[in-house]
Amino acid sequence: MWTFDLLHHNGRDLRELALIERKARLEVLILAANANWLHYSESFDDGIELLKAADRLNLEGIVSKRRNATYRSGKQCDWIKMKCEAGRAAAIRALPLNAISDRLISSRPDWKG
Repeated sequence: MWTFDLLHHNGRDLRELALIERKARLEVLILAANANWLHYSESFDDGIELLKAADRLNLEGIVSKRRNATYRSGKQCDWIKMKCEAGRAAAIRALPLNAISDRLISSRPDWKG
């Protein structure tokens, strides 16, 4: 499972923090978890090259976010989803941090959620 944002931690709402700060906190937590099935999704500077790489891998696409943006629900201009032409669907789930357990988290390609 790949992680890319941290909205709450230890009872604290982190949505008002910049994405780069939330990701820094998330990276520390993921490294500390030392779970081979849980991965931190790093940031990339070249979105065009990343999209090309995603297309070569037959992925659905990528999501680009502004580094200094706070988190806001709903459609915003702070992030954009770019799809590959021949992509496949992927499920994105929000999970509480205390759900980090291989028994509670799974990735199923047939999930319609």
